[in-house]
Amino acid sequence: MTNENQPLAPFDRLVGGEWHMADSYHVFRWGAANKSFHSQSFFVAEGTPVPVGDGVWFFHPGEGVIRGYGMADGMGIDLFEYTSRWEGDTLINDLVTYDADGDKGEYVEHWEFSDSDTYEWTLYARAGDGLQKAMGGTFTRKAS
Repeated sequence: MTNENQPLAPFDRLVGGEWHMADSYHVFRWGAANKSFHSQSFFVAEGTPVPVGDGVWFFHPGEGVIRGYGMADGMGIDLFEYTSRWEGDTLINDLVTYDADGDKGEYVEHWEFSDSDTYEWTLYARAGDGLQKAMGGTFTRKAS
């Protein structure tokens, strides 16, 4: 099938292994019938993985876009709302976040793949009419 019929197909490059950056990592898997894509996030504390987040992406047929939601613990942000698209080898997420008090943040997140086992993650904060780099780093796939 073409990507037009399977809009989540580009996420397949994330399946397999663990994606590490510093003392954190993510694991990705497909949901039922590949209609959703799931993530789990972990911090490593004293050599022990601690779950800190769960997320899911899906294609919203009424809106014609990829949507995602993530929940986190211990990150200062409780809810992530994604509107995502792939441009070549880059996943671009328009991101709205909420903390426990309901305070909202607006960001754009890029995951730019340089090869099958490496991507550059960059988080930009919306500032006025532009974007300002807030965070970034390199994620590398390791065997689980």
